[in-house]
Amino acid sequence: MAITNDTELRQVVIEVNERLQEIQNYCGVEKNEIAKVRFPRGFIRTALSHRKKLPAGLPPLLRHNISYSLMTLDVFRWLIIRTDIYTSASSMIIKRAIAILAEVMETLVKHFANRKKFDKAVDILKERKILSNELAEDLKNIWKMRSTIHLWEAKELEHDKFKASDYNKILATYEKLRENLIKEFGIQS
Repeated sequence: MAITNDTELRQVVIEVNERLQEIQNYCGVEKNEIAKVRFPRGFIRTALSHRKKLPAGLPPLLRHNISYSLMTLDVFRWLIIRTDIYTSASSMIIKRAIAILAEVMETLVKHFANRKKFDKAVDILKERKILSNELAEDLKNIWKMRSTIHLWEAKELEHDKFKASDYNKILATYEKLRENLIKEFGIQS
């Protein structure tokens, strides 16, 4: 039966929550093949749909691997907006999402600048007028943040450090970068 209004939605959520908790109570932390629930279809975009939004000029291997990384971000996004995961676990999911997005931006910047060092690659794209001063600065700041996520380099507790608003700002930077690269190099066909 399809959900047609918020009242029905609330009731279905209550039922699903109760049933999922019963599965958890029965299985605990042990693996049980028959306890696997079906991940909802239609939320995770396909690798092809992600590839079609990338700038032209990327080798096939990079296009594919970037699209798989972006699919992972869809999974993380679902966990954040469709579950009540909070505090430490939520912050760590967001941390990993930020790391993936930074890695995708690093890959794009280094590829199109044809440089191995990130800051130098950003500077080259800025010199070529592909990046504005503001976007170049945002990219460098994101890279500095990304470079501090290693556990062995942590200077503070991370249990509640990363917020959805941090991720959303970085996502906006990614979208600007992608748009600028598409404007310069065309879109993947």
